[in-house]
Amino acid sequence: GSTPQGTLFSQVEVDSKITVVSGYLAYRVYSDPRVAVDLGGGFRSFQADLDTDFTGAAAPDESFSNNQSFIDPIVAARVRMAFDDQWFGTLMLDGGGLDDSSTWQALATVGYRLNENWAFQGGYRYLEAEWDSDFGESSLEFSGPILGVTYRF
Repeated sequence: GSTPQGTLFSQVEVDSKITVVSGYLAYRVYSDPRVAVDLGGGFRSFQADLDTDFTGAAAPDESFSNNQSFIDPIVAARVRMAFDDQWFGTLMLDGGGLDDSSTWQALATVGYRLNENWAFQGGYRYLEAEWDSDFGESSLEFSGPILGVTYRF
């Protein structure tokens, strides 16, 4: 888009592609007919490709790239509550990292169990990551609604 004032650069274009993959292994540490608590660990992988191009007005064209990929170990806790035979809620928190990166996530959903195999969920998720790059410390924050479908076999 156009730059404010347009004195040094007349336009800036930002292109970003971010891929986040998480995997968990969990163990059920508590269970009764209404509540289940799981503790576990796993990983979160980030691939962030951020490219910025400035079109010069008074200054020459400039391009910057910040491409980073890393995998952080994480620990996780999940609580699932049954409201009745079909409706349930899930709260999940995880976090971890290494010396030069860290990540954490909070998730809250409400779900509906259609039958023994199918369930649908909707809720809210917040995910954050920080890492060291060639340009200093970088961070990403994602938040918003989340939808999910589960099939159990």
